[in-house]
Amino acid sequence: MPETASMASAVSSTPDPKREPEFTHMKLFEVIFWGAQGDVDAKDTIYLVRSSDFRAAVEDVQRNASPSNHNGEMSPLAHVVYEIGADASPHANSNPRILRGPYFDFAHNHGWRAWHRKMEGSSDTDEWEEVFDAGA
Repeated sequence: MPETASMASAVSSTPDPKREPEFTHMKLFEVIFWGAQGDVDAKDTIYLVRSSDFRAAVEDVQRNASPSNHNGEMSPLAHVVYEIGADASPHANSNPRILRGPYFDFAHNHGWRAWHRKMEGSSDTDEWEEVFDAGA
């Protein structure tokens, strides 16, 4: 019996080649800019992003968004971010990525976690605050 127990522990520490590889659980975010192409009364500019956290999602959009979609502005500052779910894809990797966008629609929060960029007077800052939607 003791031999069987030691063999079992040796086998359990050996990786199973048939087992699916572990993957990083990534979240899905909407990164939102109020208005479109400089028109704050227009539909919002939205990107669907896979990322580990909301800050990485914002940074990915800042690096990769086309200035033509943001009135020629390089590295635009997003106004709000919604965490809308988890990426269930078995092929997702750990790198942030814009999955879709920009698309133009009026952004609505349906009870998701949300972060808004803090304001100083009428200017945006680099700081964020989580906002809870009591009406959801």
